[in-house]
Amino acid sequence: MADMNVREQVYFNSDNCFTLREPLGIKALTFTWMPSWWKANYGIVMDERYSMDADYRMDAAAAMERFIAGRFPMMRIGNASAAAAPVPPNWINATTVAAAGGRVYYSGNHYPTTKPLSLEDIDKLELPENIESVFPYSETIRQTVYMNEAHQTGFKPHLFKNSIVNDLVQLCGDQIMLEMMDETSRFRTLLAYSLGMWKKTMAFNFAKGSMPPIFMLLNCATQIIGPKAYEEYFFTHDMNIIRMFYDHQQRFMLHHCGHFDHFIPVYRKIPHVDMIQIGFTSDAGKALDAFPEADVEYIFSPYEVMNSSREALRKRTLDLLSRIRGEERRFSIVVADLETGVPDENIVEIYNCCKAFA
Repeated sequence: MADMNVREQVYFNSDNCFTLREPLGIKALTFTWMPSWWKANYGIVMDERYSMDADYRMDAAAAMERFIAGRFPMMRIGNASAAAAPVPPNWINATTVAAAGGRVYYSGNHYPTTKPLSLEDIDKLELPENIESVFPYSETIRQTVYMNEAHQTGFKPHLFKNSIVNDLVQLCGDQIMLEMMDETSRFRTLLAYSLGMWKKTMAFNFAKGSMPPIFMLLNCATQIIGPKAYEEYFFTHDMNIIRMFYDHQQRFMLHHCGHFDHFIPVYRKIPHVDMIQIGFTSDAGKALDAFPEADVEYIFSPYEVMNSSREALRKRTLDLLSRIRGEERRFSIVVADLETGVPDENIVEIYNCCKAFA
């Protein structure tokens, strides 16, 4: 298995992320499968034990490498001889609420989840004095130390951080819309808390040298509030974070898994973006044109991959590729969150189209 510090250079769920680069007509093609797929097909359960038991997770991740290599030999992804190696725990979108004292829910069929805090708990939010003592960050550090000792590696602990807009939606739920529009004291409390957690987690990561080559700024929830409200209430705060990246010469990806096109005017106010990830209703050509300095990665609809005929999927993929001709070397595709029942031949069809595009 590859060095996880390298493997997690873009994707936060790096244990379930398989990227191929050659021979393709585009820069990269990545696949990720949902926990339900792994459970149904191979009996690998991404439950609480997967998050908390480093040995179980390392063995499971190595098995995933071997299974994928054997299932899709023509695509040359995975590793047929993978052995257990350090794999960081990651609570992904559950991190924000968990770090604020909320409960984490595990099912084995999807990634860890949480529920919004009560309004009373939000009003009592305070920044921790020591970020290293706060779950799940404390557990990330503990497991990293353990894995390094067990495998004689130098893997560095990285503290995952979600974006400000994602933080506020996860902490407050749909109530955030009212708090935001009324600019309540609760909204200001949430903003201050999220910004404070950003400063603490990034200070730790920069001090440890554990930032990935490209950091994902995960703006999933901007789709909920729209470009106008995002610019009015959140963009200035995102720019403060981005300036911190500039100060540390840290490359970053702007992740926008919703419709990207109508956010271009506000996002283009960012002086420089290294990489952009756009949702499947977005126009890849527009994103490439608007950000000539950036690589663009298109998130393919998992629903389409699941439900389309092979012929329809081939037409869809070739149409997408035709729109980016001339910019192939800075365009990638990620086929994410593939669910139980997705036809293998549809996965291979996307690969064949990208390979033929060369």
